[in-house]
Amino acid sequence: MEFKIDQPPVMTLGIPMADYRSAQEFVMPFSRELENEYRLFRVSWIVVGIDSSGNLYPGVGILETDKRNSAGNFWCIGKVFAPQREGINIFILSTRAKYAYGIEDKGILIDRNLLGNKEYLASIFSKGIPLSSLFETDRFGIVTATWESKRTPFGFLTTSREDEVIDSIAVINTGYSPDERRMRDRRNVIAPNPIGMTIGWSIDGYQEIQEQRGVFKTSGWDFDSPVSEEEKNLLRQTLNSFRAVARVIDYGGSL
Repeated sequence: MEFKIDQPPVMTLGIPMADYRSAQEFVMPFSRELENEYRLFRVSWIVVGIDSSGNLYPGVGILETDKRNSAGNFWCIGKVFAPQREGINIFILSTRAKYAYGIEDKGILIDRNLLGNKEYLASIFSKGIPLSSLFETDRFGIVTATWESKRTPFGFLTTSREDEVIDSIAVINTGYSPDERRMRDRRNVIAPNPIGMTIGWSIDGYQEIQEQRGVFKTSGWDFDSPVSEEEKNLLRQTLNSFRAVARVIDYGGSL
């Protein structure tokens, strides 16, 4: 199983279509810092499991805004395609794998170019939350039981969102791929189908140089995408309103 790191906004409206029955289920606190990537209708983030040898196991996490812990963190229910629970540490990745969130609320800065390097992955292993320590619920299956598979320009998505929402968000040009950047430079609105970087691939050199120079800005739902103050306030108010009425449950885990 392989999930793409560069998730366009439409693919965060649900989860990648896959058979999750054999994956390990968990629930972990969702970082308050990572809430900065929340957008209306968004529900998911990419999750990875890492073992002490640097093996990488892909997964996905769903943000539950109707439940929180006593510290105010929402819960993330997820599945990871790991062979067992022992010896696997879990991270939630920011949208473009700039940060990884494990045992601390603040993300650790990571090098996405090295996500295929076992030595590098082994070096950050201790920063994750042990999968064996996380509560195993059946929430993932319950939440997604009524979701439907929908075709998008980027692949099949399992989601509860209506077609109108999916269609309106699918046209966002994130600027993640070279083709999207060329289209945006020509001031076209609708992007071609970006391939996106899968785990273990290298980021394309042009984009990396542009980001380092501060020239290139994305327009997806990642940390580096500009958000107006008006939208920030709206999103903050939305999450705080969810938090105010969310049921307090302590499943365990750090943060």
